[in-house]
Amino acid sequence: MIRSTVQSPTYNFDKVDSVLYLDVGGNWNMSDKANLYFKVDNAANTRPPDTGTQIANNVLYDVIGRMYRVGVRFSN
Repeated sequence: MIRSTVQSPTYNFDKVDSVLYLDVGGNWNMSDKANLYFKVDNAANTRPPDTGTQIANNVLYDVIGRMYRVGVRFSN
């Protein structure tokens, strides 16, 4: 058992809520050599859960928010 001291405080915040992100995307073959695509990451703009610290965990959670991508792919 770890005891809390002034030099090494412990916290009773050992639970982080789950989160569900909705990503939407699609593509359309305009021709044999061109493909149009789009993608929306975090379409619902869900915020990361509270981890009990000042800094959001950007390794596990999406901290950017909603992000859009549109592009065209060409092949030869």
